[in-house]
Amino acid sequence: MVKQYDAIIIGSGQGGTPLSIRLAKAGYKTALVEKKWVGGTCINNGCIPSKTIIAGARTEQRIAEASRSEMYTTDNYDIIFEKVIERKNAVVERFRKGSERSVNETEGLDLIYGEATFTQEKEIEVYTNTGENLQLTAPLIFINTGARPAIPDIKGIEDIPYLTSTEIMELDKLPEHLLILGAGYISLELGQAFRRMGSRVTIVEAEDNILAKEDTDVQEEMAEILEKESITILTNTEVEELSLSSKNEIVAHIVKNETKALITASHILIATGRKPNTDNIKLSGVAIDEDGYVKVNDRLETNVEGTYAIGDVKGGMAFTHVAYNDYRIIYSNLVEKKERSTANRLIPYCMFTDPELGRVGMTEAEA
Repeated sequence: MVKQYDAIIIGSGQGGTPLSIRLAKAGYKTALVEKKWVGGTCINNGCIPSKTIIAGARTEQRIAEASRSEMYTTDNYDIIFEKVIERKNAVVERFRKGSERSVNETEGLDLIYGEATFTQEKEIEVYTNTGENLQLTAPLIFINTGARPAIPDIKGIEDIPYLTSTEIMELDKLPEHLLILGAGYISLELGQAFRRMGSRVTIVEAEDNILAKEDTDVQEEMAEILEKESITILTNTEVEELSLSSKNEIVAHIVKNETKALITASHILIATGRKPNTDNIKLSGVAIDEDGYVKVNDRLETNVEGTYAIGDVKGGMAFTHVAYNDYRIIYSNLVEKKERSTANRLIPYCMFTDPELGRVGMTEAEA
């Protein structure tokens, strides 16, 4: 039996959750389908947990700086990594429960935990976490399924215990030597944090510079800042193969300037990009690009009337405030009847290294 709704939102990220609440309060009978946890990437394995860990590492750095000053006595201190993770877990749980409570307290809004797939253009099947199969339909459907880490095609990668940005924040022991593949925002934030907490850190990047989307002077300045903290950065370096040593250590077979070498590490973080969660929802008639991102116009409409995409799944800048602004655009157009679009949207952002890197608008190269 198919259950009828006015609106169905697939994914409870930072765009989908507030949209579901506002639509329900506006009189739309709404279903919010979530595979695992309310809050999406930001709350559960992105912004909130990573910045909480970074805050702990920054505190450690400030104590270290104080210990080198004659004004303070800070001998015999050490960071307790397990406590950093415990605090991170507590902060995430508080945010997650707060979001879930807001959804559950909204009249006219059904929160359904399960995995959704399209069966028709305006109909989905949800295999719930309790083992039920539900059929839902609505004239309005919003795809908010986000993205996940992309795993590069490197020989041997499936034979090693690699980490992504999700698993690294669940470790119960500080890595002795953390090898990071990729030199984007996630890599540099977490690389600096783990170095400050005591890990040896090596960053390997295939391109000529770190932070490929930034201008050269910014790239060089950030590299200098990180190298002063004893982080090793290898650019223009390819990883040909990954393997395990007889001591169960991770071995990266690299090539830099046609010279081959080996890097041995206790842990490896794969941070070479992300891919959209569209391959597992069986999109029906909705157009995607060559990378799997849902195609939308500047009103966030797909090629299927009444079907929209918001947040990371549609491509572009993958930031929380972008997803939240997507929700505001859709709500304004659908409910308030105010014309809003993504055209000429100016997006500020920040990378939470120390010091932070903030930017808005085009780079000099783009200009």
